[in-house]
Amino acid sequence: MGRCSNIIHFNKNYRTTAEIMNVADDVVESIGFGRSDIVIRKNNKYLLISR
Repeated sequence: MGRCSNIIHFNKNYRTTAEIMNVADDVVESIGFGRSDIVIRKNNKYLLISR
């Protein structure tokens, strides 16, 4: 087999789950549904932040 001479470089864009969910909430809210509550998990402890 021959070697592949085409190299494709992808730009990486790392987002936190909170950033992704905020955008998802914007989309859901735009079609008439409510925003979700934020749940933060650190180790085995959870914190609920109501909107």
